[in-house]
Amino acid sequence: MFWRIYMKKVNIILLIMVFFSSVKIVNAESSQVVKEVQQQIAFDKSTAVGKNGKGEDDRAHSDNYFKFSEKNPKKTKINEYIKKNKLPLANVDFKDSRFGKITPKYKYAGNKPIGVVIHETANPNSNIYGEVNYMFNNYFNAFVHAYASSDKIINTAPTKYLAWGAGPEANPYFMHIELVEEHSLDAFARSVNNDAYWVATQLLEYNLPVTFGDTNGNGTVISHSAISKFWGGSNHTDPVGYFGSWGYSMKEFYELVKKHYNGIERYREIDEDVRLIEGGYSVYSAPKGFEGAKYLGKTKQYVGKDFTIKKESIAPDGVSYEIPGIGWVGKNAFEQLSKPKYKTMDQDVRLLNGSFAVYNVPKYYKGYKYLSNAKAYEGQDFTITREATSKDGVSYEIPGVGWVGKNAFEQLSKPKYKTVDQDVRLLNGSFAVYNVPKYYKGYKYLSNAKAYEGQDFTITREATSKDGVSYEIPGVGWVGKNAFEQLSKPKYKTVDQDVRLLNGSFAVYNVPKYYKGYKYLSNAKAYEGQDFTITREATSKDGVSYELKETDDKVIGWVGKNAFENLEPENYKTINKKMWLDSSKGYAIYSKPKYYKGYQKTGNIKTLASKDYLVTRQATASDGISYEISLNDEVIGWVGKGAFKEIEHPSYESVNKEMRLTGSNFGVSTAPKYYENYSYLGTVSSLGLAGKDCLVTRQAQASDGISYEISVEGQVIGWAGKNAFENLEPENYKTINKKMWLDSSKGYAIYSKPKYYKGYQKTGNIKTLASKDYLVTRQATASDGISYEISLNDEVIGWVGKGAFKEIEHPSYESVNKEMRLTGSNFGVSTAPKYYENYSYLGTVSSLGLAGKDCLVTRQAQASDGISYEISVEGQVIGWVGKNAFAILQKTQAITETESEELIETESEELIETESELSEESQEEKKYPLSDESTTVEMIDESLELL
Repeated sequence: MFWRIYMKKVNIILLIMVFFSSVKIVNAESSQVVKEVQQQIAFDKSTAVGKNGKGEDDRAHSDNYFKFSEKNPKKTKINEYIKKNKLPLANVDFKDSRFGKITPKYKYAGNKPIGVVIHETANPNSNIYGEVNYMFNNYFNAFVHAYASSDKIINTAPTKYLAWGAGPEANPYFMHIELVEEHSLDAFARSVNNDAYWVATQLLEYNLPVTFGDTNGNGTVISHSAISKFWGGSNHTDPVGYFGSWGYSMKEFYELVKKHYNGIERYREIDEDVRLIEGGYSVYSAPKGFEGAKYLGKTKQYVGKDFTIKKESIAPDGVSYEIPGIGWVGKNAFEQLSKPKYKTMDQDVRLLNGSFAVYNVPKYYKGYKYLSNAKAYEGQDFTITREATSKDGVSYEIPGVGWVGKNAFEQLSKPKYKTVDQDVRLLNGSFAVYNVPKYYKGYKYLSNAKAYEGQDFTITREATSKDGVSYEIPGVGWVGKNAFEQLSKPKYKTVDQDVRLLNGSFAVYNVPKYYKGYKYLSNAKAYEGQDFTITREATSKDGVSYELKETDDKVIGWVGKNAFENLEPENYKTINKKMWLDSSKGYAIYSKPKYYKGYQKTGNIKTLASKDYLVTRQATASDGISYEISLNDEVIGWVGKGAFKEIEHPSYESVNKEMRLTGSNFGVSTAPKYYENYSYLGTVSSLGLAGKDCLVTRQAQASDGISYEISVEGQVIGWAGKNAFENLEPENYKTINKKMWLDSSKGYAIYSKPKYYKGYQKTGNIKTLASKDYLVTRQATASDGISYEISLNDEVIGWVGKGAFKEIEHPSYESVNKEMRLTGSNFGVSTAPKYYENYSYLGTVSSLGLAGKDCLVTRQAQASDGISYEISVEGQVIGWVGKNAFAILQKTQAITETESEELIETESEELIETESELSEESQEEKKYPLSDESTTVEMIDESLELL
């Protein structure tokens, strides 16, 4: 079976080798022919590529198109569809407006093309206009001669010059057309029909036959793909993939080109005005190459003459024109003239460039003649009433002179005057002064406006031109509006307003800013903080400004309103009641209510104590209500209402309980907060009360919570907030007298009395004690739970929370007699097992010098912590160590006959199992000798190496 597979693969490989050998032979023959074509003429290929050095569009071309069944599921024959539906053809002569004006003009190798390369845009998201614009925007890299779509043919570059479409090898020889991608079968059919028609007309024009180039690279109709394959210089494969997605091929396209080529009418009726410019062309009785055509002479005698051509022909020698009564001449002997297109107009202009030519009729109109240049009319103004359009562009008729190109002229504006009444100041003297508005007929430059810089004028006339708006300065001339600052017409108003000047950086002017004649006097620093009564205000484009006067009515000047603070009429009300001031709110203190004339800031309530003050008056202003406050009959000042709170009515309750002051930073005062006659005494800490037990005699309720009145050693101290206290609890003891295990690692505190009992103090932490059994003499209960009084050796240590203790465990011993080695260096050694009575820690195995020593284990004990061993070394009892500190010592023993037989039996069973597994694998290999794919591949590879 292996050899069958092997021989099949060898045969396939041999067939492939034969195929590629034949392909190489065909390619070699084709390449030879192409090389002969390329070598016929020496050619500078630098002219066949653009800026990117590729000579083609460097956008990616992909073969990943939709499957045939998706775009053309019925497998419609495109050429038959075109014929059956008699699809119309687009205008083959339509040219883009940029045709022949932008793209480079390099000659072909041999001075004429040998065929046409067929392309497609590879862009399903664009249209023919987008593609043409893209080409012109990137022509310096790549461009082609024409584009075709379902309804348009657009010629983009003259075919008499080469284009950059298929790389440096093919560009010197071929014309190029791009096909725009379509999205329906009908549109696709129309697009290839137009494409093929354009190709056919070009082949006819250059007297080229229709031959298929995709077979071997030699033909007049060839795809970009075949250029890549046979000519080189490119790797593009269009339009083969795109054609294939519609079930179409290059062979079918070639057939369509041939159909059009054979069907194109050789004569065509036209209406073209032309001028014969080449005298070396021949004149024939019929188009050259047509049957019966006779040579009549040369065109020299007709050079410079204009003709109207009514008939042209497409002959094997190219396109030729029939000159009525003379004969047939090749199209390239003529200059194309334009059909007259006149337009009536009314435009004032100035002739700026006298180097332009003057013609008797518009250039390129039939009968046009050069008269002179326009130097004699340079600088003169004209009113143009007629313009004409030709292929040279637009030209103007100068009455009695002739026709001159539009670009020689400057467009002037028709007068547009407007009556105004505007005060202005001329700020920029670099602007020009003209006799009439700039760009009006007859305008002249007089001077710049430096002499009038800084002066104010009242403008009564303005004019608009293409230069914008300009103003007439009476007796001076016209100046552009942008040279001026617009001033405001005076608007005064009588007022009565008290103000304070807050911002002295504002300017002082002699009249309101932007009023005619305004001048800067100084800044207002000298008047900062002063109060004024304003009697006049003025409005300008700068906003509102106030007139400042001295007390003797002498005018200081005008200052912008925003420099001031408005003062308000005084409005007082008598109160006389106590209110609570919260100094933490940081309100300012004023000598008078804020915004009342003469008010001054005198301080901040942060410097006052928070307490009750006498409020004597209130005042109302735009920022709200403020109160006048006093203390001990001395007026302090005015403070905003938001800093105050109503005094609260006392609410006392008798209490009699012991408590401890623990809140060190709580305040102590003479009365509860927000009560009358409150005075702050200091903090609990500053008064030396922190941690002290005291008697609470009364409590009071206020809006900020409950506070307590406290006495220490019979003396009333004051009031403190409830949260500053810790409750002391009634004493509740119980005698125990039993040993319990203390776990010092739990870190409980030690107290002199149970926590929350009167007089308790923290004296230490159990971390300083050894974990062992202690005598518990008493227990006590409080809100935080049970605590125990402990002693050691008849000495009381203190009180510790119950959670630090564990019951002493009952001894559980067992006799042992075995040799073991101590390997756990950091294990502890003790006088008794952990949690047993009379436990004392002796040290670690390492610190006692026992690490690695062999010892005799005499007893073991079980506790909740696990098993521990009692050890003796050299007959001396050392203590107890956890079981995991030991390693068992093994003794060498002979294997008995029975154990030997068991071992042999086990090994025999394992051997039988192994043989059985091997036997199964062997059977699998016999059934599938070539199942290992990698082995087969390796064998074939080795065989191929032998070949």
